[in-house]
Amino acid sequence: YHGTRMSPSRRWVAVADNVGLNAPIHVIDGNDLTTTQIPHGGQWLEAMWLRKSDRLAAVTFDQPLLFGVKGNARILIWKMASVAKAKYATDATGTWAAPEVDLALPDALPGAITTLSWIAVSPDDARLAVPFHRPIKPVGAPEDATPASLRPDLAIVDVDKQIVKTVADIAGPVSFTADGSTLVGFRRKDTVTDGTTTTTRELVLLHLPSMVQEILPSPLPGGLSFFVSHKGNWIVMTTTSGGAGYVLHDLATGKTTQM
Repeated sequence: YHGTRMSPSRRWVAVADNVGLNAPIHVIDGNDLTTTQIPHGGQWLEAMWLRKSDRLAAVTFDQPLLFGVKGNARILIWKMASVAKAKYATDATGTWAAPEVDLALPDALPGAITTLSWIAVSPDDARLAVPFHRPIKPVGAPEDATPASLRPDLAIVDVDKQIVKTVADIAGPVSFTADGSTLVGFRRKDTVTDGTTTTTRELVLLHLPSMVQEILPSPLPGGLSFFVSHKGNWIVMTTTSGGAGYVLHDLATGKTTQM
């Protein structure tokens, strides 16, 4: 499995399956052990429970992550009690009927390399953040040209207003700070010196709702792994290759300490 998540009331469990076709996600009702797959009819699916109620957010992609392919995505939220009461009925699009939120995300492919399309939920359930890949056409190419590259972008959803805003070149997984004011993601940085390219990562702090970006360079080499504290305003960074120690950043003071 790719992950197991329990709903806030502990009634529902969602289990991701990386063996089944198109990596389905199964939802188990703890009351009667009824099990169903989240229907979507696409090629890839990610889902996450909201934090304060049994509402399930999902992003579905109609195409897999393939170079040169164009695709689109949908961002949905369902109230699980309503879905169960309707006996898991589907609508004409093939998803569970009557979603609370149903928004289009054009030009979107799932994240599997360089970014992961795991859904982040703000502490107050007001926003979702969905990393994805955007196919990019060559500069000056016609509208129907085949995409030449993929860029990690970030979709931010205002749940109440049902508005999607996208931000270019922020990769995931991403995390909200404990007060929900900032999203933390990362960005690849290539530096060329004497013909040699060195790749590092830097953290991107996206302040909400202004969308102002703050760059936090990482003093660690190689791939970057980070954790945002559930309380307070701390970010812990380390390298995926190991052996370089840890870096602690205090968002409140801006102070960074290498340990």
